[in-house]
Amino acid sequence: MLRILTEKPAAAAFASLVFACILIAGVKDLSINADARVFFSKTNANRQAMDAFDARYEQANNLLIALHAQDGDVYTEERLNAIRALTDALWLLPYATRVESPTNTMRLESTPDEVVVDKTVTAEIAADPERARANIMEDALLLGRLAAPDGKTVGVNVTLDYPMGSSSVTGEIMAAARRAVVDAGVEASGMEAWYGGRVANSSAFSAAGKADMTTLLPLSFAVIFGLLVLILRSPTTAGMVFGVGFVAALSAMGVAGWAGLQINAGTAHMPTLIIALSVAALMHIVLAARRAAVAGAAPGAAVRSALRTDAAPVALTLGSTSVGFLSL
Repeated sequence: MLRILTEKPAAAAFASLVFACILIAGVKDLSINADARVFFSKTNANRQAMDAFDARYEQANNLLIALHAQDGDVYTEERLNAIRALTDALWLLPYATRVESPTNTMRLESTPDEVVVDKTVTAEIAADPERARANIMEDALLLGRLAAPDGKTVGVNVTLDYPMGSSSVTGEIMAAARRAVVDAGVEASGMEAWYGGRVANSSAFSAAGKADMTTLLPLSFAVIFGLLVLILRSPTTAGMVFGVGFVAALSAMGVAGWAGLQINAGTAHMPTLIIALSVAALMHIVLAARRAAVAGAAPGAAVRSALRTDAAPVALTLGSTSVGFLSL
């Protein structure tokens, strides 16, 4: 291999580029997995217990929207009606199977002549905030669970049944939930909406990974390239070194795509790590070639000398580093 690199560099470069293009083609099959179970192996006892529980009963996928009154009291007619409107709208969320809210919980009232079963807060009751407050505060299933004892916050919990491991699904659900909050007039009534639960957590993981790949990743690339130009004092040489590292990172992501692997919050930074390792390895070769050139060797001879002296140590370093990462 070393002989081919030194004697036929153009052919070696072309063959490497073709091979890299084949690998990079797998990038199109990459996807982001927002499910926290990805951090546990399929043989993990806790994951197996959770999988068995979900298979026997129901997956605990929920979205909890906490509505907090900025001035400290959610029990006004406008806010109660906003909560009612939001509760009704959340039934239309993708994959929603159940919506629990302080307003739609069933309440039983009895008189000597009849028994009435109705929602805890109807339109008529919402017009009387103190009656609505009393109905909610008297319900042991609501107080401390979906209604705060201080009257500042209530929660609306949505149970969902959606395909796991798809970041697009959780993103779709969160986008629909945020639209429902706006359409119901929650913010217009002076309440804040806070999102929690498994859906919100999964969506946050996915959003963080996408944000890193669209903002932090380009920024790190710019910093690496800038440092290369500063150290090598040659934009052309810096561009070649960075270009090789960039192709290496894309190739690695392509291999992941061909293998059917998914990106998660823990692996979203891999391109940066791969580029950093590639650049560090290439710097040894470049600096060795420069030393040989300063000593009087011709450009081609300087490169061949650098490959002969540094190729094996660099390969050993990268190989041992790979073993270290695989051990994680």
